[in-house]
Amino acid sequence: MEHTEEELKRFIDACTTARRIVETMPELPKGIKPRHIHVIDAIVLTEQQKGKVQVSDISRHLNVTMPSVTRLVRELEEQGVLVKYPDREDGRNVLLKLTALGQEYYQRYVHDYYQELGQRLEEISRADLKTAVQTINKVYGCMKEK
Repeated sequence: MEHTEEELKRFIDACTTARRIVETMPELPKGIKPRHIHVIDAIVLTEQQKGKVQVSDISRHLNVTMPSVTRLVRELEEQGVLVKYPDREDGRNVLLKLTALGQEYYQRYVHDYYQELGQRLEEISRADLKTAVQTINKVYGCMKEK
């Protein structure tokens, strides 16, 4: 199916608006980047599921290479957001745990933010939200192929 130039322009305008939505997220502390928040979230989710968290778990969860995750973990450790410690069951493994600061960041930049976002989006149905996600991902897939 061919799309008109006007339809495509409206879609690109909507993508620009979507970027503005991301820009309404709360300002992060100095030295903390959005990808750090993704790591913090992945640590909490993995800990809830498995009870303990390794760097490889974060790599799988985020679908990011081990060197990239290792760098992000090091940066978060330097910022005092997480600590690494040996696994008591297998000393060869290094585990990750959020510090009180990391837990505070999770609460503010993940939990509280998504609670507020959910309230703001109450008038949008789950089906519409799901369709938007699927459509954006499909378009990105088409654009990436070229």
